Amino acid sequence: YPESQLSRAQNAVIRVHARSVEAGLEKGLVQGSEKGDSVSAKVLVQADQIGCLLGKGGTIVAEMRKATGASIWIFRQDQVPKCASKNDELVQ
Repeated sequence: YPESQLSRAQNAVIRVHARSVEAGLEKGLVQGSEKGDSVSAKVLVQADQIGCLLGKGGTIVAEMRKATGASIWIFRQDQVPKCASKNDELVQ
């Protein structure tokens, strides 16, 4: 919920993502700099936390998609990077 206070970890993730997008735009690595253009991010999430992200019957992830307009995907295990822990899931 946007009106809730962010934890330090959440604030850090937002700042890292924002800065990486800025740097990518400056170097021409991220296409599109117009307001409303989409930018994607991939995050490794511990497998035992995926249920918290999805919610019962997918209700939480559906609510997040609706509230933000974001496309949220959880990748198949064979698409998780090799550098990840065997207990990690990839979310975009």
